[in-house]
Amino acid sequence: MGATAKSLFEVTDHLEISGRGAFVIGRIRDGVFRVGMQVSTGGEPPALTISRVEYLDRVAERKFWNVLAFREHPTLEFLKRVFPIGALLEARDGAS
Repeated sequence: MGATAKSLFEVTDHLEISGRGAFVIGRIRDGVFRVGMQVSTGGEPPALTISRVEYLDRVAERKFWNVLAFREHPTLEFLKRVFPIGALLEARDGAS
């Protein structure tokens, strides 16, 4: 059985936008994140399905982040609890 590369996302913050839902903000540390992939912390439940991968920036400050949104529409409180700041999220293909 061969080793599989992990896609890793470091959570740096959380955001909720009225009418759009709650998101995790951070940086992709390794790999690729695509719509339909399942993310969790270390392969442990709960796993959420990515519905959008977006980009957030502050050009004047030369700062940028990646943003993940989820198909399950979790609340901001849920995301803060299961994917706290500093957590590393691992991604797996959702069709497994």
